[in-house]
Amino acid sequence: NNNNTNSRNIIQQDIKTISASEFKNFINQNLGHDLVILDVRTPEEYVSGHIHNSVLMNCCDPSFVSDLNKLDKKNKKYGIYCNSGNRSKSVLSIMRQKGFIHVYELKGGIRAWIDSGYEIEV
Repeated sequence: NNNNTNSRNIIQQDIKTISASEFKNFINQNLGHDLVILDVRTPEEYVSGHIHNSVLMNCCDPSFVSDLNKLDKKNKKYGIYCNSGNRSKSVLSIMRQKGFIHVYELKGGIRAWIDSGYEIEV
C-alpha cells in the first residue's frame, strides 16, 4: 500500500520548443522572476540585434559547455534562441542532458521573432 514510491523528489523537466508568440508570452510572464534569456549566437550577430534583456552566450565558443555548467539548473527559467533555430536546438538537447528543468526554445530563432513583428534591440 505504498503510493509514495513515485514522488521521491522527482522534478519533471519542462523543456520545449515554442512559437514566437508563445516565447513572447513566456518572457512577459516570467520577466523579473528568475528568467534568463540566452542568445546563443556569435557576438557579431548579437550586436546586430537581439531580444531585449537577452544575454549573449556563444554556443560556438570552446568554453560554452563549462559556462553552461555554471548556470542555475533548478531555480531559473531559460528562454534560448539563435538565428534560425538550428544552434538553439542543439543547445536545448545539451541543457536537457545536463539536467536543466525549465528551458524554452524559440522556434525559428530571432528571424521568426522579427517576422512576427516583435522588437529587437541593437
